[in-house]
Amino acid sequence: MDKIDFVITWVDGNDPIWKAERERYSSEQGDNRDIRYRNWDNLQYWFRGVEKYAQWVNKIHFITYGHVPSWLNVQHPKLNIVKHEDFIPKEYLPTFNSRTIEWNFHRIPDLQESFVYFNDDIFILNKLRPNDFFYNHKPKDSFVLDLIQPEASTYMYMLFNNMVVLNQCFNKRDVVRHHWKKILSYKYGGKNLLRTLSVIGRKEFTGIYNHHTYFVYKKSSFEKMWKIEREKIEQTCKNKFRDKNDINHFLCRYIQLVSGEFIPSKPLGTFFTLHQNNQKIYNFIVKQIKPIICINDGENIDFEKIKNELNNSFKIVFKDKSKFEI
Repeated sequence: MDKIDFVITWVDGNDPIWKAERERYSSEQGDNRDIRYRNWDNLQYWFRGVEKYAQWVNKIHFITYGHVPSWLNVQHPKLNIVKHEDFIPKEYLPTFNSRTIEWNFHRIPDLQESFVYFNDDIFILNKLRPNDFFYNHKPKDSFVLDLIQPEASTYMYMLFNNMVVLNQCFNKRDVVRHHWKKILSYKYGGKNLLRTLSVIGRKEFTGIYNHHTYFVYKKSSFEKMWKIEREKIEQTCKNKFRDKNDINHFLCRYIQLVSGEFIPSKPLGTFFTLHQNNQKIYNFIVKQIKPIICINDGENIDFEKIKNELNNSFKIVFKDKSKFEI
């Protein structure tokens, strides 16, 4: 069985040194909203979830600007603290662009070939097994075709830019011909099959559905993409903040899919965006409805109130400290 690592990225938006550094570059274009960096004070529940439900993980690579939570046990044998300067080429630093950080994952010291990427808003709520993520050395994933919706956001621009690269590198009709059984797998569910069927006849890729939870990767997929699109990746890495001309790590997932180097599987998690009323999210956590939840920060919400409500839900599931905590 492959050794499987976890990679998690985190930033302390309240760190005065980091804030001063960010301010120095605030005149540069890109998405520099505060919402990108808010600290929800619930990272400890991610570690408690790992210890309780994924003890088999080989190593956790904790990616940080340089700061770490005061409660974190940095001596834990499975924890590898990785500062940006430890793996990102210095010509791209400092960076406040998550895409720059992600594009350089393959440079993380001692990272295993097989790894799962978590953002700090993705939590483990129930038991997981290694073969939930990898089987026969291949990532488990869903290849669902989609249609990108027009929207003036750096995220949607990025998705479009990704499709431009994908269509330049791969012929959709060849991909469908060779891997149609994996593209039309019943394991994705009826809704996703209909999503695929609605666009499968189009000549070019118009989108690939991203499930907005964890991402299952082979390190070599990043190395391949750097060889294929070094110039575009380097341009993204030079942007201090998210920019509408960026491409992102989804392309590493896409190359695994279009090459057929994956095992069809339905995602284990559910994605939510916080609003003013989040009882559905709190119930999902407390009842541990699925093994993984992604909780996206919301615009125009009562931050302190919702942070307390959300964290109270996590406290019900994870009452005890983990060994990752001092």
